[in-house]
Amino acid sequence: MLEIAAKCDALERKMQEKLAKLNADMLKAMTIVQAMPTPEYRQLLTLRYLTPARLSWEQIAEVMDYSVDHVKGYMHNAALNEARNVNTL
Repeated sequence: MLEIAAKCDALERKMQEKLAKLNADMLKAMTIVQAMPTPEYRQLLTLRYLTPARLSWEQIAEVMDYSVDHVKGYMHNAALNEARNVNTL
């Protein structure tokens, strides 16, 4: 019985560590997106990755009033490139 409790404790600690890393990564992503200069790119990345609903490409295209191909292709690539170049220091 003690072995099972020890394993449960170890698993819970591991889960808490992973959750803390996930939260830190989410905060970093939010900081980068908020610092992006192009509002449309900020909106796209927020809708796709940073909202609990994680909208589909079709939903994002409808919200932003663009075609799915434009949002999923050109805009997404441009937004990711802009995010890579954000200086959050």
